[in-house]
Amino acid sequence: PVVHFAISDLFCGEGDMVVSVPVLRCGGLGGTSTVRFSTADRSAVAGRSYEATSGELTFGPGEWEKEIAVKLIDDDVWQPTVMFSVEFDRKSIEGGTVGELWKTSVHIMDDDTFPSNRFAEAIKRAQSETMDPQKATLSVDDAGLLWDFCKLMCVDPFVRKGVIKSCLVDLAHNLYMIQMLFIQVLVVDFVLQHPADEMSTVLTELLAMGAANMISFGVLHALEHRRISWKLPGYTRKRLQAALLRKFLNFAQEPRSHLNHGGVILALTRDCSTVVQEGLLNVLLLANQLSTVLFMIAYQFMSAYAFGRTPNFMAIVPMAVYPPVYLLFLWCRWSSTKDALHASDRGQADFVATCDSTVHSYPLIAEHDLRDHAVNSATKHMAALGAVDGATAKVLLNNSKFAPWLALSTLLVYSVLGGMQVVNGAVSLGIYLVNVGLFTSLGASWQQIYTTVLQMLRCVPNLHRVVLLLNMPTDIPARMQVSNMRLQMTLRMNADILSGTGPTTGGVSLDAIPLRIFIGAPQVSPEIDADAIDIRQGTLVYLVGPHGEGKSRLLRALAMRESGCHATFVPSHLRVIYISGQPLFFRDRTLLENMMLGSEQEVPSILEVQRIGEILARLGLPQGVVRGLGAHTWALKLSETQRHLLAIAPALIANPEVLCLSKPVQHLDSRSQQRLLDLLRDFVDGKGICCSRRSATRRLRTCVLTTSRKLPLARADQV
Repeated sequence: PVVHFAISDLFCGEGDMVVSVPVLRCGGLGGTSTVRFSTADRSAVAGRSYEATSGELTFGPGEWEKEIAVKLIDDDVWQPTVMFSVEFDRKSIEGGTVGELWKTSVHIMDDDTFPSNRFAEAIKRAQSETMDPQKATLSVDDAGLLWDFCKLMCVDPFVRKGVIKSCLVDLAHNLYMIQMLFIQVLVVDFVLQHPADEMSTVLTELLAMGAANMISFGVLHALEHRRISWKLPGYTRKRLQAALLRKFLNFAQEPRSHLNHGGVILALTRDCSTVVQEGLLNVLLLANQLSTVLFMIAYQFMSAYAFGRTPNFMAIVPMAVYPPVYLLFLWCRWSSTKDALHASDRGQADFVATCDSTVHSYPLIAEHDLRDHAVNSATKHMAALGAVDGATAKVLLNNSKFAPWLALSTLLVYSVLGGMQVVNGAVSLGIYLVNVGLFTSLGASWQQIYTTVLQMLRCVPNLHRVVLLLNMPTDIPARMQVSNMRLQMTLRMNADILSGTGPTTGGVSLDAIPLRIFIGAPQVSPEIDADAIDIRQGTLVYLVGPHGEGKSRLLRALAMRESGCHATFVPSHLRVIYISGQPLFFRDRTLLENMMLGSEQEVPSILEVQRIGEILARLGLPQGVVRGLGAHTWALKLSETQRHLLAIAPALIANPEVLCLSKPVQHLDSRSQQRLLDLLRDFVDGKGICCSRRSATRRLRTCVLTTSRKLPLARADQV
């Protein structure tokens, strides 16, 4: 008997609480089979998304179906679709063998909104107008959106610890500032007041204060150096970029068609970095800057208590009045500042869209000799962007000069009134000089606060784009529906075969379950007894017909790459690989890395490399290609025929149970065509190509290909 999982990819919702992972046993069912299993983290983490589970699974005599229950953890915190795996310990099997499907991936769909559920309705309204995040308008409380984003990032324990430690370092800086202020007063009012005959005392006290400053500064230096190793910006940016990339790879077909590829690249590279650097980190910086202002005000009371004087309200009142006056100014300028920044961001987005269109349309531009027209169009967008940026710069300049003007006015008033207090003996010279420095520092602090707030405001459009992208509809619900249909039909048909009411092959019951194409049934869940075309496992099938009759769409539907055109069924335990008619490769990878795309091995063994070379040779590729597996420039040396043959090779190397090929012989001459069809025949008959494992222990292989040519029918089992 063979024990294996019933499906390679299982989908569930976060609110399901428990996911049941089905396991099947086929072959001889008379005895007992036992195998150990365990869960393993992938993008989902045990303790946060699910509860780690392990144990032993036992099939009794006559039993062929079991389930492994894994508890899920539901919360109100957004996270992308993540997955974990359930795996068998292949060495622990007793009373049978572990099949090829020895592990399964469980995908957990999150039902929350990024960054929090309170923005769900606003995001839906924006996406109902347009799916393009570059053009959509998100009408929300921007401050609340940024705050919820920061809270979401802090849910991660690593980020939360980094934030707490960064706040403690900022607190140390403010304490150092207070220490410096006290030392300045002590030097002027006490140390320098000693008579000339106490020079040794003066020297000792000055050295002691200098040493205190040096030690404190050294500690701060060490803390700042340590803060870099906490990797808070890099980790948070990586987490956000990974979530966005994972989301992009699961977008549904319709929203994907509305996306500007240049905008997606900018979102991954620029927007994510900007949101983290000028959003999350600037929130921490703003908190530190505001606490610095509070420490300046608190110093007035601490110094009065420390030196036995009454608080100097002439210094306290301006410091207390300064914040509301400045905040009132910013509030009055908020609307115009926000409009200017949004206009600048829109101009940049339009220019990026123009550049993206020009780059991707180069063949059309060159074909119709539209180079000058393309340059003129881009130049107009450049000029418009320059005009918008100039207007925005004027608004920001006027805003930035308010703090220095206010600080200068305050300092002028205090210089006069505070100087009179020094003359009257109400305030010491040291305190007066420190307060003058404080007023200067206060103006600089509010200038820094404005710069920080401005940077946070400038990152809002970036945050809007990230939010809209991370809340795009995905194809995961449709894949989940198809996956559940495949699983239910597989279990039902296998039960029918075992009970004697279904088709049989005289061998393993699961091998008797056919692939099906349902006639006139575009729905996802057709009835089993509906009119259908059955494709037996272990056969080579040709889908033949003239151009434009829907062969490729039918093949994509069979491979579960397209929904809505045909209802199809492939047994859930079978792995399917689909190869389109266009040769597709990763340009930045070596030939060997491209050949290993569908393989579970990240680093191929020597035997596997030899097997790859044999498959390439059997495809008719020259020895120069085979010897260049490790090269990066391999694509430049290939003919069109060789590229099409190479595109098929990764599928043969991965050795799936079902191989779907779209028009594989269209670009081949008769000799190459015959060689490929012979190879596909061997793939089906030998249950793989150049495989070291005995074919008796492997599942049947099925190959379905489309063609508009008249092919030799002798090689096909079904046409």
